[in-house]
Amino acid sequence: MIHASNSKELARVQIVSETDNKPAKNKSSPAKKASEKNKAGRPSSYSEELAQEICKRVSLGESLNAISKVENMPSHDTIYKWLRNNKSFADDYALAREERGLTYGDKLSDLIDSVLDGTYPPDVARVAIDALKWQAARLAPKHYGDKQEVTVNQTVSIAHADALMALANKAREAKLLSAPDIIDITPQRFVDPIPSEEDQ
Repeated sequence: MIHASNSKELARVQIVSETDNKPAKNKSSPAKKASEKNKAGRPSSYSEELAQEICKRVSLGESLNAISKVENMPSHDTIYKWLRNNKSFADDYALAREERGLTYGDKLSDLIDSVLDGTYPPDVARVAIDALKWQAARLAPKHYGDKQEVTVNQTVSIAHADALMALANKAREAKLLSAPDIIDITPQRFVDPIPSEEDQ
C-alpha cells in the first residue's frame, strides 16, 4: 500500500509502478543501435545541392553542429572533409559565415526592438546582445569589427618621381628650400647624379 501526501506525488508513484510492470525490452548494444539508426545512411558524397543548402543554413545563423544533427544532412566530419577537399565549397562556406555575421547584426536590431516594447527585460537582453555583437564582429569584421581596416594602395612611377624632382629643383633654384623653417627631405640618390660606367 502506498501513501501519498498530495496528488502530484500520487501521480508520480503510479507512473513509476506502471513502468516497473512492463516487460523488459530487448536491449541491444550501442553499436547495434547506431547501425540500426543509420541504416538509411547520411550522405557522404559531395553534391552541389547539399553544399548550397548547408551554406544557406549557415548564412541564416544555424551552426554547423546543428546542421550536422539534421537527419538528411552529412555528418560534421563529412562537412569538414568537403571543406578541405573542395575549394568552391570552402569559398561559399566562408561567404556564408560572413553573411551569418550580418544575420546576427540584424538579430541585434530585432532584440533591441523587443527590449523597447517590453518583451525582454534589459538585463536579460544585455547578455544576448553582447554575445551577438561579439559573434557579428568576428564573423563580419568589415561591418561590425572593433577596428576599421583601411587599405591604401599607392604606386609611384618613375614619371611621378621625375616630376617631383623637377619641382624640388625649381624650388631649390628659387631659394625656397633655403629658408630656415623648410627641411629638404629629398633622398640623396635623387639629388646626386647617378655615376656613369665611365666614372667607376
